[in-house]
Order: sequence, then structure tokens, then C-alpha cells
Amino acid sequence: MILGTGRAAAITDVELAELADELAVHPADLEAIAIVESGGVGWFRDGRIKILWEYHWFYKLVGAPRRARAVELGLARPRWISPARGGYKGQATADARYALLRRGMALDEAAALQAISIGRFQIMGFNYAICGFASPRAMWDAFCDSERHQVAALANFLKAKGLVPALRRRDFAKIEKVYNGGGLKGTYARRMRVESDVLRAGKWSRYKPGPPPRPAPADQAADPIDQAADPVEQITLPVDRAVDPRPIDPTPATSPPPPPLPPAATSAAREPGRLIVFLHNLLRWLNPFARTNWQAIPAPGERRRRA
Repeated sequence: MILGTGRAAAITDVELAELADELAVHPADLEAIAIVESGGVGWFRDGRIKILWEYHWFYKLVGAPRRARAVELGLARPRWISPARGGYKGQATADARYALLRRGMALDEAAALQAISIGRFQIMGFNYAICGFASPRAMWDAFCDSERHQVAALANFLKAKGLVPALRRRDFAKIEKVYNGGGLKGTYARRMRVESDVLRAGKWSRYKPGPPPRPAPADQAADPIDQAADPVEQITLPVDRAVDPRPIDPTPATSPPPPPLPPAATSAAREPGRLIVFLHNLLRWLNPFARTNWQAIPAPGERRRRA
């Protein structure tokens, strides 16, 4: 595979707006950063990802044993030189930039991949850790694959560097100082503001922030214990042993309401001769089955009622 190529999948304006909503910033300000840093496109015309070699960073990162050789090869120098003073005059084309990268990787791959700015937002490779990657190579491969990885890295970078509040205030001077390391004397800050104003008045004029994510109700909040699968609840019983989920009604639905105690029952306790009759009728009154199948026994001196 040619160095710097991959799927090169671009993001949509919708995805950029989603990132803006996540950070509570305006998408025009995010896009303004991309326009100033890379012209708004993360790849060269030949399909290779956009890069820019930073000589002073390779000098710092290559390490003492190879530093002299890096300087000898024209890959490193101890200090940054501004574009106005010709600091990037040898990088006018994509081929020239990739020639520097290949030579640097031959000397020290990890240092070379950290000494370049990459992609649509031109994030420096040495930021791989705060951007969410395990190594410079992992960041390089992800950036070559998709702008979606670049956008996610930008979000992590802005958060880690404390630039989200500055972006909300449109404090482009602070963004330039932190993002570009200073030395540009406000040049990028002014360009970012101009590009943002143009985008806000044009392309993003109808943008409205999306609703913030609603927190889940307390009784529906994710709980690893409550939502874990309970093996007891997963058991399926056989049909003939399945549990009826309906509540049990202690009183059969077809049973008539309990009849009032016969008059004799209230006095049976005071008359020993009527004790058996009292107990019989009491059991009949208490037992629903007996109410429908037993006949009441009249107390002595009472007439039997008709069934």
C-alpha cells in the first residue's frame, strides 16, 4: 500500500454538526479551523492524507543518538522557522512532504509519525495519546482510514487542551496559541474568525443546536446489577408446571357471600345444650364448600327453613 493512503472516508456536514452539538460549539467554528489548517480537505488530490513535516519537532523527538544524523540529512533543526522566513519552502508539493516523511521513518518511524501534522485538522502526531490512540502508528492508520477518526481525535484534543470554552467564546487567539504553539502573531486567529463569519452567514446560517441528551430517569438508569440477566428468571417451566402469574384470590369467584350467623348461634355459647348445633353452623358459615352443600341445623325450638 502506498504510504498515506487508506479508505479516505470523508465525513458529512451532519456528522460535523453532531460533534458541534456534543461540544456545545458552532459547527462554523470547527470548520473554520479545518479551512485554515488544511483548506478544509484532509487529503491531497492523489488520495494521500495531508501532512506537513515539522523539522524542529523531529529534532526533539528523534533522540540524541540519531539527532546529528537527522540534521545532516536535512530532516531536523533545533528551532522553528516561520513560513514568512522560509521555514516550509521545501514542502510546496505532496511529493516533497512525503519524501521527508519516508526519510524520517527510515531513521526513526515513531519519531517521524509524531513530527507531522495530519489530516483535515492537521493535528500533530505527538498528540496521539490525548487523542485516544495507543501509539503514533495507530493514530496514523486511523486518520488514513476515515475523517470520522480525525473528528473524534479533534474532540479529544480540544477537551484535553481546555479549548472547548475558548471555542464557545470564539476566542481564536487562544486557539491559535494552544493549537499552533504560538509564533504566528495572530495570523491564524484572524483567518479563523473571517472563515467562521463567512460560514455562519452562508453555509451554516440555518444551523440550530440539537437538543442536549436527556438523562435517563432514575428508575431506568443503567445499573449493572439490576439489568444483569438473572438465571432464575430465565428458566422456562414445563407447560403443566408453569406458574400462573395472576394473583390468587382466596375466595372462589362462584361462592356466595357468607350468610349472617343464625340467631341461635349468638346465644349458643350461653346454652351448653346447643353447642353442637352452634359448632355445626359455625363451620358451615366459615367453609365456602360447606355453605353450598350442608344444610343448616335448626336450634332446639326452631323450625327448619325450606331449602
